Amino acid sequence: YEDFAQKLPIVGYEQLSPWIQRQRRSLRPVICPGSVAFYERTSGSSGATKQIPYTRGLQGSFVRMFLLWAYDSLEHGPRLQSGSTFLSVSPNLSPRTPADGEVPAGLQEDTDYLPSLLRWLFGHYLVLPRGLRQISDPTIFKRVLAAHLLNEPALEVISVWNPTYFSSLLEFIETNRSLVANDLRAGMIATGRQLFQFSKATAAHRRRCVEILERGPLDFSAVWPQLKLLSCWTDGNAALVLEPLRCRLPNAVVQGKGLVATEAPMTIPLWQAPGPVPLLNEVFFEFADEDERVFRLHELEVGARYDLIITQLGGLARYRIGDRVEVVGRFQATPMLRFVGRSEVVSDLVGEKLNENFVRDALKGQAQLARARWMLLPSFAGGRAHYVCLYDGHQPPSDLAAGIDGILQHAHHYRLARQLGQLVPVIVEQHERLDEAYLAWSAAQGLTLPHLRPRAALQAR
Repeated sequence: YEDFAQKLPIVGYEQLSPWIQRQRRSLRPVICPGSVAFYERTSGSSGATKQIPYTRGLQGSFVRMFLLWAYDSLEHGPRLQSGSTFLSVSPNLSPRTPADGEVPAGLQEDTDYLPSLLRWLFGHYLVLPRGLRQISDPTIFKRVLAAHLLNEPALEVISVWNPTYFSSLLEFIETNRSLVANDLRAGMIATGRQLFQFSKATAAHRRRCVEILERGPLDFSAVWPQLKLLSCWTDGNAALVLEPLRCRLPNAVVQGKGLVATEAPMTIPLWQAPGPVPLLNEVFFEFADEDERVFRLHELEVGARYDLIITQLGGLARYRIGDRVEVVGRFQATPMLRFVGRSEVVSDLVGEKLNENFVRDALKGQAQLARARWMLLPSFAGGRAHYVCLYDGHQPPSDLAAGIDGILQHAHHYRLARQLGQLVPVIVEQHERLDEAYLAWSAAQGLTLPHLRPRAALQAR
């Protein structure tokens, strides 16, 4: 280990980017052992898009993580009967065809991480047709997705990354009851060149769903009476948006996702473990404390927080991924790692350098925000740099914006930017559909819907 640590520096994506671009252009190994199957896009710390090379080895890490989770859930989780499962899928908001000789960028669906035999095997239990991913209009996408899920009477498992992905879909159903009910009556939806037909549900189930849609408050537990498991992020800022979804799906047991990034799977939830456990055979872990001292897994202290440094099977070595974890105990002598937030999520419109963790902790004590859900987002709308607080409570009090602005001025660089007139005051916007407002903002930044991590303050582009 000493030779390894001495010869290889700890790096971020910015240091590796020239090597990755060289590899993309030459189609030859530069940082990756072996050929690259595709490059997956993800957002970078500076707002630019990162291109992560996927080799067969890295794909194998995701496959083994999925199989381990599936086995553990079947062995120790809720008892399933139909096995009917929804895995998150996103609309193709920016369709792109690779040029001749170019390595493809990105996957079509989450199941594309799996080899063909496993896709065929698990395909018998998945609710959605593969063609759904080809829809580029997000409204049509939600319409087709909503009808397909409502048409699945035996749905037992919902697996998404961000809880706002599914809560936004439920809000779409509530807002468009008549449209969705008509789609169910017709038994199909025609969208341009594609025709989506529903075949699983009986006519009686469709009639029951239509009745539920057309009467009072929607009862999703009556729509999916067999729903047993909701798998999604529960740590970090995801905890802020999870509770409304949990209330809408009261029959489902909620299991938090492990820490999974585009770069690598890192931890996994086990039903018998009280916290996520690291994937020891897929990633070599190192951890940096606040003093930049580097530790290995066996050297960690319970209760301490560390920034993650990983070496994975796709060529990223001693890579500072930007996630911070807390050691919440040990499972069979192995430290359990809970995601607590991004280590350096800093919104920097004009040099104010607002850190996500500071924003979340500083605004916790704001009385009006304590009674509502909220998100703080950077904006250049109107040509002036400022922050917008999306707020889903009742009509916000007139002094809420000034109160938030005053709290943020506890951060030196924010206060300086306000004093210099580089930032105008905070604006508060009330949204009854907070999740949809957040997803619309994120889509405008070019981020893929199901893979967004909930954040209190987001990186400016």
